[in-house]
Amino acid sequence: MALEAAKLAERAKRAEILVKEAELAEQALSVHERRARQLAAAVAAERFSETRSRGRATGTNRAARALREAELAVAETRGELTAAETGIPRSSAEAGRTRAESGPQIDERAVQLVCSRGRS
Repeated sequence: MALEAAKLAERAKRAEILVKEAELAEQALSVHERRARQLAAAVAAERFSETRSRGRATGTNRAARALREAELAVAETRGELTAAETGIPRSSAEAGRTRAESGPQIDERAVQLVCSRGRS
């Protein structure tokens, strides 16, 4: 009987501890539930809707894609400009050589024209 009394006393101590733990857990749960209600009210106050949120995300994605395309176009244009700028000196040099080579020919033709008119 003393052994049974000791077992019951031990169970009573455990039950006391478990009851206190359950009360603490219930209080924590109440705090979390209250916080969840506050957050839900805040979301509702902001008039959040999943559909509008997805629409905003889609618009943002479109804007980001358009920005990337514009950046690529700028980079491409810069590349073409650089290529054109490096081609200008070559073209100028080639044009100068062509003028230098064609210069005497033009003068000779001019002389021939002037001479032929003078003879007529």
